[in-house]
Amino acid sequence: MTVMQVGAKKAGVTVRPYSPQDQEQVLELIAASRLPGQPAATPRMLDDALAGPPDAGEQRRLEGLETDVMTSAEGRVVGAVSSAFRPADGTGVLLWLHSQEDDQVIAHTLIDHTLQRFGRRTLHAFDMATALSFAGLPSRTRRGTCRALETSGFTRQEGWSYLHHRLATLRPRLYAVADLTESTSPPGWRIHLRERDGTRIGEALVTLPVGDTAILEWVTLHPAGTP
Repeated sequence: MTVMQVGAKKAGVTVRPYSPQDQEQVLELIAASRLPGQPAATPRMLDDALAGPPDAGEQRRLEGLETDVMTSAEGRVVGAVSSAFRPADGTGVLLWLHSQEDDQVIAHTLIDHTLQRFGRRTLHAFDMATALSFAGLPSRTRRGTCRALETSGFTRQEGWSYLHHRLATLRPRLYAVADLTESTSPPGWRIHLRERDGTRIGEALVTLPVGDTAILEWVTLHPAGTP
């Protein structure tokens, strides 16, 4: 087991591999940064995240998944980060990171630790959904982590805004200008809007509800379409 002593960024802390004894404290960190309406993380969800995202095809396949935690001088877990390699394009992926948002140095140190792991490889952050959360980093509730990413040299690629909405029914409905089909990755529904002549208007993806809450993963409008 490799343990890294971190001195330059924050005195008295240690970054080491995750162990099962860290579960409760890591879940506390995740709970502190959850969005309103987002289902609470469970031990099963954390175990699934530690195992890695489900296989989404060759282009998204990951290898070398590692999860590390940062502990204080007193031995308490104050941050956790998970990362892996993407063989298809040789890049690295920072899958998820949770820390005390009021202490930006913790997130910055964990990000630097991850950058050191991947060396000169390109590193993507928060661009894949995991068992703990959807893709993206909420900028309003995760300000400390966002600032740490930017000061570490990351560039924002998308707006990454999200909508949580309670569904009155889960049964597919028939519309004159919409097709509703099941999605397997992630599980949920794909909605294809079209004009009556067949011209596409837009598409959206809604995940299966967890704890009576579903997530609108993305919405896109075709250039010729109007809201």
